[in-house]
Amino acid sequence: MYGGRTAGMFGYSHFTGGFAGGQAEYTRVPYGDVNLLKLPDDVPDEKGLFLSDVVSTSWNCVVDTGVKEGDVVAIWGAGPIGQMCADFSFINGASRVILIDQNWRLDYVKEKYPKVETVDFTQLKGAKAVVAKLKEMCDGVGPDVALECVAGEYPKTWLHTIELATGLETDTSEILNECIESVKNYGRVGITGVYVGYTNHFNIGKSSAHRVVCQEQELTCQRLPHGTRYPLHRQRSSARPSLLGGPPQEDPEWRDRPAEDGDAPCQG
Repeated sequence: MYGGRTAGMFGYSHFTGGFAGGQAEYTRVPYGDVNLLKLPDDVPDEKGLFLSDVVSTSWNCVVDTGVKEGDVVAIWGAGPIGQMCADFSFINGASRVILIDQNWRLDYVKEKYPKVETVDFTQLKGAKAVVAKLKEMCDGVGPDVALECVAGEYPKTWLHTIELATGLETDTSEILNECIESVKNYGRVGITGVYVGYTNHFNIGKSSAHRVVCQEQELTCQRLPHGTRYPLHRQRSSARPSLLGGPPQEDPEWRDRPAEDGDAPCQG
């Protein structure tokens, strides 16, 4: 389906290697000298756990999509990934962050993140209601950046519900289309959701005609060749103080080291 082998992921079925225990209490890790990060003694497991998925995915999403000073960022999904993307967007200089979701999630965001603006899509009417609302909130042109933190297994319309149920597609394109159609010309779209295979009705025309850049992100956890993105726990990142404590830091030894045999990216 992918034209080649994908990465191995723990607890994600035989489709990605058949490795057990993605978020188990204990699991056997092959090539542990490469795949594991030893936490300092003063970091409790409950905090260190976030480095294995949520923090890394969110941070890479914001950085790879190029959130910068003054950007207006719209985020689909107010779960853990979306909330951390909101935090990291502000850390990287975003002037506004708008979260799109529904029900108690938005109530939680309003309480915990007073700077974040919210949109309840269930209160909007019309096929393009979210797009129209974001244009209205952003001077008629839309946000600079859209971050998808939902994935493609949650259809919003009967058409995609039927197509998913009958195997005519494996993922719905509805959220991606909202992201692409909402951002301004030359906008950026970051995708964190795990998409399985094929989708229908994808608006490739808008992406092409308005030069919208789509950037897929997933968790990077292994060592990477010199000169490429390196894992979050080694980065100079304001994410570190909120999670591990201490000032932002960079690891010069990691940054300047030469590439080693066996260096390779891994997602999981």
